[in-house]
Formats: sequence, C-alpha cells, structure tokens
Amino acid sequence: MKRKILQFLLRKLYLAPTDDSFIKINGGIITKNGKPLSKAQTDNYKAQANTLKEMELFNDLLKQLKYNATQSIYYKSQNIDDIIFGKVILYVIELIEKKINAI
Repeated sequence: MKRKILQFLLRKLYLAPTDDSFIKINGGIITKNGKPLSKAQTDNYKAQANTLKEMELFNDLLKQLKYNATQSIYYKSQNIDDIIFGKVILYVIELIEKKINAI
C-alpha cells in the first residue's frame, strides 16, 4: 500500500523525464529538447554514436554495469530496494543502448 501511494504521488507531483524527454528520434529526424537538429548536428551525433559502439572500454563498462546490477538483483539484495536499484541500472543501460543504436 505504501509503495502504491508513493508511486501515485511521484507520478502526479514529480514529472520525471522519460526516454524521449531530451533526445527523440523519429524517422531519421533527431530532436533535442523539442528542437530538430541541423544536418551537421545530426551527422555529428551519428558519428559519435558509431564511435561509442566501437569503443571497447565503453562496451566493457556497460557489461560490468550489467553484471553488477544482476548481482545486486539476484545475489546481494537484502530488501526490495536493492532489487529495484539493480533494475533501474539495467533500465538506464537499456535506454543508453537503444538511443545509441537508434541514431
């Protein structure tokens, strides 16, 4: 009950950003904070996204975060907050990967 009340209050009172709040990709058009990027900016974003995909360190760090989050969820969790924290980390990683791949 406490959790449902907290979720309701957070949903109504705190407008949390969503995955499309800052960078939105729709049919090859990238918008940042609601404003479409120029051709040069879009090309720059695409080049940076490709660079991130190819960076071994970046990919290794994402793998390490996934591993730590999974450990937190399945093995190290002491209470529901530990599980939720691990799931939040996995959600953020998924958002980052989706945005990079979509660009």
